[in-house]
Amino acid sequence: MDVPQLVRCVEQGELETEWLICLLLDFFDRPISECLVESLMAIAAAEKIYSNLRGAKVYLQVTSSTISKSSWWTEFRESERQTLKAIFSCIAYFQTGHLDLDTSTIGPETLAVRHASSVFVACRLLSDPLDVDSITGNIGKPGLVLLLSPVSPQIRKLDIAL
Repeated sequence: MDVPQLVRCVEQGELETEWLICLLLDFFDRPISECLVESLMAIAAAEKIYSNLRGAKVYLQVTSSTISKSSWWTEFRESERQTLKAIFSCIAYFQTGHLDLDTSTIGPETLAVRHASSVFVACRLLSDPLDVDSITGNIGKPGLVLLLSPVSPQIRKLDIAL
């Protein structure tokens, strides 16, 4: 397989990322650290999350920290499936470049994360319960904001007389 074919296969998702990482690591003659392998796998997982987020940015400051030690990756790796709190923590980590939100502080009532001019909304509000979508918007607060559903929402009584 030549390089353009390989690139096409990766772009079209025809190759498993984990398999490709193992193949690349086998290519090197010297031993590779466990931390490097974990970091590559974390980046592959983040790529899958970010592939659905239109216009999302990644601050390169994340390269100055050990991604494999981040809270979101620990949750992501230990869980049987992706969890919304790991996804929100991952988005916060890459959007800010440094903020590693402890996934235990992100509760089930968290519906969205807002940073800069993007709101990353849990698709359970829109359609899919375990996915996140990016919409352009602002809520008038600076920095990173987690949007939570109210514990006991205030609902107006139905009034059909207008």
